[in-house]
Amino acid sequence: MSNYFNLKKTDHSISYEPYLYDSLNGKGPLVIGIASLVIGLFVSLFSIWKDGVYLGLIFGSICIIVGLYRLLIKNKTVLEFDRLTDGLYRTTPLGKKKIIALSNIYDIITMSEYSSYTYDITHKDKPSAKSIEITACISENILSNPEIVFLKSELIPTLINFLQLEYRKI
Repeated sequence: MSNYFNLKKTDHSISYEPYLYDSLNGKGPLVIGIASLVIGLFVSLFSIWKDGVYLGLIFGSICIIVGLYRLLIKNKTVLEFDRLTDGLYRTTPLGKKKIIALSNIYDIITMSEYSSYTYDITHKDKPSAKSIEITACISENILSNPEIVFLKSELIPTLINFLQLEYRKI
């Protein structure tokens, strides 16, 4: 099976890019932001309502910032599970941050939301606390997609084995 998500395995670490195939996630807000700026400009130039440019500027700027964040930072995120330092690290173009000690990981669970879900990690000390998302949002419509098949059949079982968690059918 092909290696999706840039999965890299060694004896003491596993790393992958959870948002690698989520690139459309950033292009949509960029297009909407640019369109808002253009529409706001045209409304203010060719109508009585002159505040259109301000509304377009505010809404468009927010959309452009969100789009740039998703394209330049979030989609380049790498998650690294490292046994030597006992840590789960999130590496982005802005830096590397330890999220949780591997010894504090309780389970890998699925979190459902409408017709999509994500795989999350829960804490041993606080299983009911906010979980840590380790995959992008997966739509139920694309379950036959090769990246999703790889995620479910290769990546998640590899993480469960690496973290020495009790395997449950996910």
